[in-house]
Amino acid sequence: MILEGLITTINEDGSVNISPMGPVVDASMRELVLRPYQTSRTYRNLKRTGHGVLHITDDVELLARAAVGKLDPPPALLPAHGVEGWILADACRWHAFRVRSLDDSQERTTIIAEVVDSGRIRDFFGFNRAKHAVVEAAILATRIKFLPHSEIAREFERLAIPVEKTAGAQERRAFEFLQSYVRTAIGAPMSVADAAATGRQFRSVRVVAPSRLHFGMFSFGRAEAPQFGGVGVMVDKPGMELAISPAERLEIAGPLAGRVEAFARRAAQRADWIAAEIPCRIEVVQAPRSHVGLGSGTQLGMAVAQGLNAFFAGDWRTPQEFAVAVGRGRRSAIGLYGAILGGLLIEGGKREAEEISPLISRIELPAAWRFVLAWPGGQQGLSGDAETTAFEQLPPVPLETTAALCQEALLELAPAAAAADFERFGESVFRFGCLAGKCFAAQQGGEFASARVAQLVSWFRQQGVRGVGQSSWGPAVFALTPDLEAGEALAAKLGASREHCGLEVMLASPANRGAAVLNSTAV
Repeated sequence: MILEGLITTINEDGSVNISPMGPVVDASMRELVLRPYQTSRTYRNLKRTGHGVLHITDDVELLARAAVGKLDPPPALLPAHGVEGWILADACRWHAFRVRSLDDSQERTTIIAEVVDSGRIRDFFGFNRAKHAVVEAAILATRIKFLPHSEIAREFERLAIPVEKTAGAQERRAFEFLQSYVRTAIGAPMSVADAAATGRQFRSVRVVAPSRLHFGMFSFGRAEAPQFGGVGVMVDKPGMELAISPAERLEIAGPLAGRVEAFARRAAQRADWIAAEIPCRIEVVQAPRSHVGLGSGTQLGMAVAQGLNAFFAGDWRTPQEFAVAVGRGRRSAIGLYGAILGGLLIEGGKREAEEISPLISRIELPAAWRFVLAWPGGQQGLSGDAETTAFEQLPPVPLETTAALCQEALLELAPAAAAADFERFGESVFRFGCLAGKCFAAQQGGEFASARVAQLVSWFRQQGVRGVGQSSWGPAVFALTPDLEAGEALAAKLGASREHCGLEVMLASPANRGAAVLNSTAV
């Protein structure tokens, strides 16, 4: 059988080459038969060194990027034993091998290799239809020079269907990456007008965006210090989903229609590649509750900008470009960076009103961690003009408080996150949130948005949870747990608590990637 995997070899300059390859194997995995093209770097390296490592992985995003040579940043590596080579640190299992014979008398070389060492790093999670589709798409992406472009385009359209139906975030990112790569290689997709003129159709663009938890700000109200700044994290729920499809002129469906239209028209004014009538239909398929501290406004605006950019083949790429297009980032920039990058984010603050605060640090949180989210139904935090007025009336943050918040974020919270130190990170988040909350006490009446929110924070702490806090103006409260089981148990206990009835409760995972933008445009 042919077993699809990734092979690492050593280049002449000592760097590591990572390439997908499907050797012929049997169940014993004692011998590999490889058939690389003689134009490939893998062939040249194996002929020169005689050593390599085959990896079995379920990480289709890594496979997709390796297939087209776009590994930036490169994956973590471990030194191999028994051969001169390197092991992918996140592979499921690996097999180090030595070349026993090499026949390059034909266009495709036949290499017979002996497996000399093997190891297992983690369990193989498994495949679904979307993962298979990405593998097929990656193979297509490597055959642009050999196959008719129309055939590749048809196959990508077919593969988009299982991706839409079964993909998780990793598969969507991988497929979108391959789509973008192929589009660039064979020519950009047609405009809506060109598609209509030739009888072809745009199918849709789908945007699935995370939500934002804001731990607190560093400073405001003091001219000698940068304004705002702060710390936050992206989570996968409750999330935002938009669908964009062809139409003669702008049509809006679903909740938040007024805000969507305003974002779309503002974006169109800044993009010469969007016609004035904005010929598309934007449907809000899913949206979190507004003004509870989950950053729904920024995520909605960024999702509209990202979706329009993909649908009309625009040239926006950076978080700043998307944010400016829809007028976000006036104060906090956590949500706009999170919409593109995901993860735990620290922004530095800004001195000019029109400036977008720079990103200081981005750290991925462990995928196993879970956030229990809860907020009182019917209660809202400040937004719009009320929020602007509140900031105008709040006393300036003392410089010593800003210094303490920065020290907590940069010397405790961030290092704990980078080390995946759950207890240290949780305590730091709680300390940071309490100190940041005091800066808003003049408007909130205390560290938290209301007495009920304060009681909820206290209840979580009484259950032994360290990482607890209020997100933004609230009333959303988050409680960090080490894994799914602990998160489900805590959420169930909260739901059964008589003193906290009437809460909306959900369980969320860290979102270490930004919004997934799946463009299933017919080429």
